[in-house]
Amino acid sequence: MSGSLQVLKPLFKLSRRRFNQLTALAAISILAGGLTSCSDAPKPPLVVVHRETYHIFIGNKLVQEGGEQTVTLKSGIIKTISISRRTTEKTETTLKNAALDGGDAIVILHTLYDPQIEIDGVVEQAILSTPLLKATHDRCRDVYHQVKKGDRIRDPQALDVLDTIVSGSSKIRNAKNGNLIQQRYRLASQNSRLVELQTYLEVAVDRSEIPPERKQQLKGIYQYVRAGEALPSVADLDALTAIDAIVQGSTLPVPLRQRYAFASAQTRAFTADEAIQNLIRSSHHAEGEAGSYLETYNRIWLGLDIKNQVILTSLNLLIDKSNLPPEVKTIYKLAHDRFFNQNKQLECCDVEGEKSKSFYGGMNRSEECGKVQMNSGSSGRFK
Repeated sequence: MSGSLQVLKPLFKLSRRRFNQLTALAAISILAGGLTSCSDAPKPPLVVVHRETYHIFIGNKLVQEGGEQTVTLKSGIIKTISISRRTTEKTETTLKNAALDGGDAIVILHTLYDPQIEIDGVVEQAILSTPLLKATHDRCRDVYHQVKKGDRIRDPQALDVLDTIVSGSSKIRNAKNGNLIQQRYRLASQNSRLVELQTYLEVAVDRSEIPPERKQQLKGIYQYVRAGEALPSVADLDALTAIDAIVQGSTLPVPLRQRYAFASAQTRAFTADEAIQNLIRSSHHAEGEAGSYLETYNRIWLGLDIKNQVILTSLNLLIDKSNLPPEVKTIYKLAHDRFFNQNKQLECCDVEGEKSKSFYGGMNRSEECGKVQMNSGSSGRFK
């Protein structure tokens, strides 16, 4: 690990352009795939009371005996919380004045321990009923014990197999509380990967020679990636790229780095999307026509025909002349170019009749975009 830390700074400098290109393309795939709440007609803003919330998984031993658990907040500060003996699923703990806005932060606890549902027995039956070699059965059972304990996974391949078994098992689907068992297992499986990712990242940051405030910032920014949320500001994209460099330059398993890459691209996409929409709403250039600008912007992401070419030209100019970071402008430009290049391809195929059907062959935009997305795991979000 120390070797990786020594090359952290040059890796960041050499890889920055490459990271920006890859994450911009991934961000476009995510936004175009429908993860944003775009629509033809902009909706009035909703008043939402947001609580800074964290979801953490606790292992069976900690649930049964009680103890303490650390939580890294979006501020980068690490807090220790007390876990009561026999804590149940979705128990909430309040951290007073720990949120970024000075309010309370909420920690929601998750566990696979539940004597009433008997999750262990149902998963055990699912493993044994799957036609696999005995050695594979044993590996899946071992890795399940690691998952429910909240330990670092020593056999990621077996975990992938176990994920497939649990998600597709008729034994679990037909069991009482089957859907609930699958949901709780998915969260636990996700956590087992996050344990390794976050542990590596925090150790790498702590051992680096960067200033203490930068270390705290990087730890906090990772929590937005984990939660699948936009960053507080586009200025934080630089910190996100630094985290990308640490993870992708590590010796972590390739599937784990791929999962992180998707989650990072998702956070980058949401951040760019919010920044552009805020620019449109606050710009004097779009004053009085913000609704038309937002509609045009949304239609670009959705791949729909642009109704007002004058507004489109003005939107392009607004974004190009703005103070948005080059990375955000690049994401927008690639989305713009991707949309118009796609339309040209479709027009070309339409001339040849049936070839237009083979080009997208009944595939909708979300399906087409999904082909270029990395496997995001259970829900596409790191939580």
